[in-house]
Amino acid sequence: MSPGKRGVYILPALPMLALAMAPYMPHTADKKWLSRILWGIPLLIGGSLFVLGLLGLVDTGPVAKLNQRYEVDGSGLFLTTGLAVLVALFVVRRRAGWQAWGVTMLVVWCSYSVGFASLLNPIRTPAGVWQVIDSSVPANSEIALLGTGEQFMLFARRPIVHFGYHTPPETEMFSAWHWLKMNPAGHLLLPASRESLCLDLSKGHSVGRAHREDWLLLGAEGLRADCPHSDIRTTTFRYEPINPLIR
Repeated sequence: MSPGKRGVYILPALPMLALAMAPYMPHTADKKWLSRILWGIPLLIGGSLFVLGLLGLVDTGPVAKLNQRYEVDGSGLFLTTGLAVLVALFVVRRRAGWQAWGVTMLVVWCSYSVGFASLLNPIRTPAGVWQVIDSSVPANSEIALLGTGEQFMLFARRPIVHFGYHTPPETEMFSAWHWLKMNPAGHLLLPASRESLCLDLSKGHSVGRAHREDWLLLGAEGLRADCPHSDIRTTTFRYEPINPLIR
């Protein structure tokens, strides 16, 4: 889940959940059956994370598949998080179940915030792509998005052009070709896997990888002169970021 979604959906609900549960805690926290459950689940979490990490280190199991999917290696994080949970539970072994649960959540969420999020953010967000672009393209130069999601626009700190997120690919491509022809100082940002009769992707410059795609920045030199003529057009949308590189 992206940081924006966490902030919008989860964070506001947590205080309400805490307030709703507070009146019942004194009557239920010390019950034996609940304490056993609150001990059992953390032990299961810690043991599972530890075993999954070990399996990932030998390139098997669910973690190995996640490593391959996201092109990272999170096996060590799973292993160390599981080990940290088990050590924390050993330290509080004489405490009540709700304390074991609290310690487990503290370890897991700290590990997620410091380790897992740092590992996944460059892959699941286009922040790295924009850093490369911002370091090589003038801040007032417009970038047109082709075949991207809304997240690319949200991470941008420069003027952005796009042609609608529900526009058919062929229409989007012709509109992008026409826009770049009329604005030769601009650039197109598009996936390297995007095939086009009107754009010479060999003239593009790699700006990184995100969302399991390699991304190219293409200038006017990438326009094909033999692009088939088409009257297909769509609305051109412009976006100005709230925190631009220059003001």
